Amino acid sequence: MTRTGEGRRASPFLFAMSDLHEKVRHTIKKFDLLRAGDTVVVAVSGGADSVALLHLLRGLQDEYALALHIAHLNHRLRPEAGADAEFVRQMAVNLGIPVTVEEVDVAARAAQEKRSLEDAGRQARYEFFARVAASVRASRVATAHTQDDQVETVAMRFLRGVAWEMLAGIPASRRLGAANVVRPLLETPRAELLGYLRRQEIAWRDDVTNRDQRFLRNWVRLTWLPALEARHPQSRSLLLEMGTLARDADRLLAETAAAVLAQAHRRRGYQTVEVSVHEPAAERAYVLPVPGAVDAGDFGVTISAEVVDRASVPPMVRGGVEEVYLDASVVGSKLAIRSWRPGDKIAPLGLGGTKKVHDIFVDGKIPRWERSRIPLVTGGDGRILWVVGAAIADAAKVTTASTQVVWLRAKGLPEAGRIDGAMAAGVHQDSRRFQS
Repeated sequence: MTRTGEGRRASPFLFAMSDLHEKVRHTIKKFDLLRAGDTVVVAVSGGADSVALLHLLRGLQDEYALALHIAHLNHRLRPEAGADAEFVRQMAVNLGIPVTVEEVDVAARAAQEKRSLEDAGRQARYEFFARVAASVRASRVATAHTQDDQVETVAMRFLRGVAWEMLAGIPASRRLGAANVVRPLLETPRAELLGYLRRQEIAWRDDVTNRDQRFLRNWVRLTWLPALEARHPQSRSLLLEMGTLARDADRLLAETAAAVLAQAHRRRGYQTVEVSVHEPAAERAYVLPVPGAVDAGDFGVTISAEVVDRASVPPMVRGGVEEVYLDASVVGSKLAIRSWRPGDKIAPLGLGGTKKVHDIFVDGKIPRWERSRIPLVTGGDGRILWVVGAAIADAAKVTTASTQVVWLRAKGLPEAGRIDGAMAAGVHQDSRRFQS
């Protein structure tokens, strides 16, 4: 069915400045929907919304130096679908705008792909728009989604109980292949478009399926929303606000996550893939008196040194990740705690030679980003006596000749469970007898 306004037909090219034009122009600028020189594919079904969109963009054509191209897809779902296509084709001729018209059997596609007619139709439309945009090298595909569509979409998703981020509704723009889908009418109520068409005496086609309440959107539009508004007159504005809040919250979370990830470590571990917030390498050195304790804050650990008699230490020593026993005569009265440096070496217990600390980390499968956070305990002469959680120096081992022993303990060692893997390297003190 074709509808038009009453009275003398006015030229569609002669647009007076109006609130509607200003509203659409504001939406375009607010969301950066169009830029000078854009080629725009205008999706035109023949219905009131899309016809209004076409004429409004025609009125902005000179201001933005737009090249317009009409796209119409015949879904072959109604007997009058062919007449709709012809209506759009003739309108394009009258306006002097190039047009592409295609058709697809949406019902057959829906049956074959086991999806609803609405879903199959939407998929077919956007595939068609993408093809047309690519063929005419368009940077924009304009669709006629209105403020009413936004309200209905938020309401439908609310009724379906979708995740909160989906309540954001229809975005003002999104990517479609090499082009952007843009919605210049998203802040415009449908009633204003109908009023505009009538004043300009511009004809459009009515789709009778828009009154079929077997489709959820139609039921929401024709039954649910009117009933809600009858009891709560502000319901539409509240639904719009809910959608806006969901969209803003989703954007804030996305921006926050991006900012965190930009400063995060993204390296592959040995058996895991991890993302962690960046922490600067520990550079500060700490002095540990013997006996005594020090809070090594850069490493997130407190290390204590206690001097005990050799006789009080059992012959079988269970040295673990967080504690070791060293010969007091080798340790001396003062120790230092620092981070690993390239080239550091240690002569590990029982190895019979030196080994790079880097290699101990590799053998223990300690990720690169954690190595600078593992404290090294060194003697007064700078020798590494303990790679905390991984290895002790053979020269500092407790023997039967030792008279006093320094018991070192590290509390709050980060990732203690992980660096326990270093024990597999065979360079630790674990259930070993004192050597003579």
